[in-house]
Amino acid sequence: MNWRPSFTIVLKTNLYWLFLLYLFFLSTASAEPKISFSSNEFNFGEIVEGDLVRHSFEVKNEGDSELILYRILTGCGCLHNSAINLPIPPKGSSNIEITFFSEGLTGNQDKLIKVFTNQPDSQSNSSTSWHYLYLRGKVKPLILAEPTKLFLGKLPRNSDQLKKEYNFKIKLNSKKAGLIKEIFTPSKFIVLKTTNILPMEAEFSISFVDKLPIGELRDRIVVLLEGGQTNSFNIPVYANFVGAVDFEPPVVSFGLIEDKNRPISKTIAVNYNSEDAPLLTGVKEKPSELFVKFLDPEPIPHKAAWGRIRRQRVEITIDPLALTKDFNSAIKFSTNSSQVSEIALQTYGALPPTVR
Repeated sequence: MNWRPSFTIVLKTNLYWLFLLYLFFLSTASAEPKISFSSNEFNFGEIVEGDLVRHSFEVKNEGDSELILYRILTGCGCLHNSAINLPIPPKGSSNIEITFFSEGLTGNQDKLIKVFTNQPDSQSNSSTSWHYLYLRGKVKPLILAEPTKLFLGKLPRNSDQLKKEYNFKIKLNSKKAGLIKEIFTPSKFIVLKTTNILPMEAEFSISFVDKLPIGELRDRIVVLLEGGQTNSFNIPVYANFVGAVDFEPPVVSFGLIEDKNRPISKTIAVNYNSEDAPLLTGVKEKPSELFVKFLDPEPIPHKAAWGRIRRQRVEITIDPLALTKDFNSAIKFSTNSSQVSEIALQTYGALPPTVR
């Protein structure tokens, strides 16, 4: 007699194979890559400007399918990456090579590297995700100057700040900079005094001559080098010397005067920078299209960057209807001093071009 399996046995067998097939598809569908790093941060410590830093970030795939690094963004021209773009197999690893170029960079550095992969992002339901690597450290300047510049700003020529010495220190942090050969200034208004000059460091001071011109001083201290990457470097020196009286702004500009139906007013400040400064008493001479009004009958105390001064406000108004052409004229103020009988303030303005 032929034996036939019962319907129950056949059904159980089929269900068993269907269940195994379901588990197979379930495991296949849930297989995903999973990225990890031995360390996602590297601190290179302290280097000198111009040095190169190379570091390998180890990338591991702890998932069940291939991990692909789609793209690596460094976000800075000072970083270069060289990654193996082949897929990383499950439980495999690879490296992302990063090179940091410190040329032109100084101070604390905190660089970010962004790695795009095919690992799904469950939070955004995206089929891709990104991960961060960090490169940190400090870059010392190749040439260290303390201070790096001398900026005195606006000062009266008799200011106490112009009677003292300003000290500087130079240090070369690497022989790539060369050796110090000479320190000098091309300025005839700066007095340079060197106290200690060695091949890799130097100390010096500067002061100013007694008779300084009114106006801006834009000069420098030059440090000559030899046997290195550069021949010299400069330490800028800036100051704006003013006399006993100065105007703020120093020139009144009405610009392009397009509306001829409305007067234009500008307010200036007259600064009296010393106790014996001559005071403005009135207008001695002016263009006919300009009107002058003293807003402060007497100078009032004012605190400037270098100390206490006196200040007086003056309003300058132009009547555009009286203008027939561009102008560049001076207002001459009378003073209470027999030695300085007048002080001039320059003004200018322009009319729109005539369309023919």
